Amino acid sequence: MKSWCSDGDLDAVWKEHCSKSQVLKQYSNCMKNLATTKWDKESSGKNRIQWCVEICKDYFRNGGKEKYLAKDARRLEYFKENPKLFVQGPNPNQAEKIKEAEKGREEDDNEDEPKKKRKRSSSPVLTSSTTVTSSSSLSKVKLLDVGSCYNPFKEYCQLFQTLPIDLHPATKDVFQVDFLTVELMTGLAASNFQIPNPETTETSKKDELQQLPRGYFDVVAFCLLLTYIPCPHARWKMCKKAHQVLKSNGILLIITPDSNCVNKRARLNKLWREAIESIGFVRFHYSKSPHLHHFAFRKVSAQHVWDKRRSSSQQLEKLDIPQDHK
Repeated sequence: MKSWCSDGDLDAVWKEHCSKSQVLKQYSNCMKNLATTKWDKESSGKNRIQWCVEICKDYFRNGGKEKYLAKDARRLEYFKENPKLFVQGPNPNQAEKIKEAEKGREEDDNEDEPKKKRKRSSSPVLTSSTTVTSSSSLSKVKLLDVGSCYNPFKEYCQLFQTLPIDLHPATKDVFQVDFLTVELMTGLAASNFQIPNPETTETSKKDELQQLPRGYFDVVAFCLLLTYIPCPHARWKMCKKAHQVLKSNGILLIITPDSNCVNKRARLNKLWREAIESIGFVRFHYSKSPHLHHFAFRKVSAQHVWDKRRSSSQQLEKLDIPQDHK
């Protein structure tokens, strides 16, 4: 499939791949077995699900979000004092390079509302006098678990209200959704969206979730997902869609496998950071366990202050992995 994606039309190849239900079923069962018998019980280092839980508790319950908002406010003061070093608004890498990445991809244009009908962002504009309020009393964290396989976050229902989705679920409590191509709802439909309970939803309706709401989720989790997508452009598009379904200051959690030392993939990790931040994220956490990389990104407001000195000349519309070049 990797060679088809590099030589042919991604959309056509992906559609054909998704039609192979027996192959996908076999794959999902194997991944469930691998996750529950090897990754969770025999792997050394940080458990991937527990890491997500700890990051979310720290960010949403223990003042982490407020800490980063206060940091944004301080950066605004630096911007006022050093306008040549900082820029307020979209990421300096964002405007031109995202335009290049979307050039010729009409399906992405259809996802967005016409500009003349699009309202200004409802995200609050951060000023130096912004009062940061505590989020410790918030309701459950709305989590979109992409590539869920068997709904591993169901054990943490006190913290999360989870929507588990997968291309071909291994268990009945996961909704069958193709995140790469699913349409996004806006306006009143998005505002009125309610996460269905996978435990009570009829099995026959698990494949009826045809749309996801924009700006709705607090967290999107890609646990051991992106590196199994065979195309670097598709990986980037999935991160972009995660940005679209997240609330302002929502977070994207990415876990990727790697048993090498932390420095061996340092260059690729840097390119990943630049590519994902070009969409409108800021990385606020990175760690390496014996077999995994852990990334946490925050969706920042449209008036975020960026450091120009960190701008990149790279083409940022893709997320490469070493296997892409073999």
